[in-house]
Amino acid sequence: AAETVRERARLCPGVALVCDVHVKHAVPLGGGTIETAAQDTLQRGMADALVVSGSGTGSAPEVERVAAVRRAVGNAPVLIGSGLDEKNAEALLAHASGAIVGTSLKRGGRVDEPVDVARVERLRRLFDALKERGA
Repeated sequence: AAETVRERARLCPGVALVCDVHVKHAVPLGGGTIETAAQDTLQRGMADALVVSGSGTGSAPEVERVAAVRRAVGNAPVLIGSGLDEKNAEALLAHASGAIVGTSLKRGGRVDEPVDVARVERLRRLFDALKERGA
């Protein structure tokens, strides 16, 4: 592991590894729990942050799935990788450090539509309110 850390530092200093856990478009061969996968990804894979996604683009992960990863990895950064919107942001972000948001910011919540500025502004206000409350 030490050699890998040195090589990573040499090849790409300052680059963070943000890694999916039980990614939405694949199934782990060995089975195993998302908690074990999250711990392995941090410890063996040397990830800087973890991403928890739902079953597809625009689909939110189950809150309990995100909570399970959070319990497994303590204070390590955990990001929501899909499906975060105004309706579920508070529940999901209670267990996550942040989110990668795309589909819910598009017109009609459709990935093939342009960004809807009003949706961006509403979600930003919600994020600000959650941050202010310490949520």
